[in-house]
Amino acid sequence: MGKRYLIVIDDIWSIEAWDDLKLFFPHENTGSRILLTSRLNEVASLAKPHGYVHSLSGLTEEESWELRVLGLQKSKYEYVLHRMELLVHLRHLWSNAEMFLLTIEKPTNLESISEVRYGDGVDNLRIYFPSIKKLAYTFSSGEEGRFELLPYLETLKLRGGFHRNHIWFPATLKKLTLVKCRLPWSNMSIIQSLPNLEVLKLKDNAFEGTQWKVGEQQFRQLKLLRLEKLNIIQWEAYSTSFPCLKILAVWFCRDLEEIPLEIGEIATLELIEIDNWSDSVVESAERIQQEQHDVGNYDLKITVYGLELSFYPSKHESSESE
Repeated sequence: MGKRYLIVIDDIWSIEAWDDLKLFFPHENTGSRILLTSRLNEVASLAKPHGYVHSLSGLTEEESWELRVLGLQKSKYEYVLHRMELLVHLRHLWSNAEMFLLTIEKPTNLESISEVRYGDGVDNLRIYFPSIKKLAYTFSSGEEGRFELLPYLETLKLRGGFHRNHIWFPATLKKLTLVKCRLPWSNMSIIQSLPNLEVLKLKDNAFEGTQWKVGEQQFRQLKLLRLEKLNIIQWEAYSTSFPCLKILAVWFCRDLEEIPLEIGEIATLELIEIDNWSDSVVESAERIQQEQHDVGNYDLKITVYGLELSFYPSKHESSESE
């Protein structure tokens, strides 16, 4: 108590909500401040009757032309953006909900788009978004993904539909996230061939099938690999499969039997992150750590839910304590 504080509260919709909140703030005359935003002028005025209220005006037509970043919150994709090509200086468009873009009449200068479904399909992205570098896209069922036609694309997040989609990737890609795409593991060779890929995240049945054999082909530049909520049981890989890997994260893969032991031999590997959904995965991580300690490697860090493996009670230790 007695310390100064600054509290920022965004988007208060009613006077009642402010009346309830302010009861929890101390009145100690320490010079503390509360900054709030509201779409209602009466709410802002009542917060401090003689305080400063700054009212934001809407953009003029000229100012809207200069808009470079547009963020949409709590959007309904049915009504988002009909004449986006008029925002000639817009570079970044993001939303916390899926957006549906209707037909665009001419190319735009957008460099990044998030959570989008495009009415004219992926094949027309290269026509209307020729400069796109970062894209989060949701497939329609049966839609093909010709993303290799986007020559500057570096970051791509794909969310699949109910059916498998055929996908092609550009060689420029550095970061790739796949969610619910339900691809067969045999298609992984396409991703392995990407020469600049550094980050790969596979989530929520991004690939379907119980066995992933990495094979002899390398992920040449991959530095981070995240496997999350996959139905994989067996994973076969070698230290040569990921010559540059620094971080491996395995989360909620409850059927996975083990992390390949050779993963621990990757010279660049710094961190393995796992959870405790699978006892066998934890045990394989313990074997990896022991093997690395035996050869003098104490730099590799392994964590279970953020807790270092050396402090995590193993199944053997738990049974002994009982």
